[in-house]
Amino acid sequence: MSLELTPENMQSVFDSNAGKAMLLFVYSAQDPESSKLLQSAEPLVPESSPYASLVRIDIDAHPEFQQMVVQWGVRSVPSVIVVQKGRISGLLQAEQATLENIKKVLDQVMPKTDEIEAGEARNALEKGDLKTALLKINEALAANDKPEYRLVKADIELRNNNLNSAKKLLDGIPLENQDSYYQKLKSALDLAGKAAKSPDVEKLEEEYAKDPSDKGTAKKLAVKYNEAGEKIKALDLLFSILRKDLAFEDTKKLYLDILATMEGDPEVSAYRRKLYTLMY
Repeated sequence: MSLELTPENMQSVFDSNAGKAMLLFVYSAQDPESSKLLQSAEPLVPESSPYASLVRIDIDAHPEFQQMVVQWGVRSVPSVIVVQKGRISGLLQAEQATLENIKKVLDQVMPKTDEIEAGEARNALEKGDLKTALLKINEALAANDKPEYRLVKADIELRNNNLNSAKKLLDGIPLENQDSYYQKLKSALDLAGKAAKSPDVEKLEEEYAKDPSDKGTAKKLAVKYNEAGEKIKALDLLFSILRKDLAFEDTKKLYLDILATMEGDPEVSAYRRKLYTLMY
């Protein structure tokens, strides 16, 4: 259903829709063709849409709007005035005012599905909801593999301490897309990588190198790798233990817990299959 513009609500309508694209449908309720087109156009723009709104202007019911719409370029009814960011960006009138052309205008002003998903991912990221953010950005990437979406996913992976995944995403960003956001993420990854090389990790690496058969040391080192975001290294070490002893302590649970934190990482399915091969 469209919203009717009146002299009384005009200011509030424009203010409340300032962040949306507005389609001002200028028509005469006494003209059957105008009314028919309006009825066909209304379902295209749900009232709940956060991106666009359809506002009808009946110039017979409100003749005071006639001069205003003429100043906006309207010469006949039905006509559709497209308003974006407070400015007129398009006008359909006479033979141009068709349902097909209204659909084309909406395609131009409405964000694509991947843009909506990416926007929801960014909002969730700002709120610290990393699970939702990852889900939404994966959906966006599935629809359109844009470098800007990969940057958002790299940000999420960094916050999830999935350094391997974050590095792969950042390494695949083309030079022309290496903006300030990319540089910020790259710096964060570098710092995280340096933090991963703690004295504790280096000590365990030395101990493991001396005796790779020591399952206890291997597990401790895997835990440290996981804490440092080196999840692939952690999984490889844990798998080496499981190949020798599938029931060693809680190694299998730890392996699965790490996989659960890597949702959306393409490596997950391969590592899950490796475990299932051992189990079955």
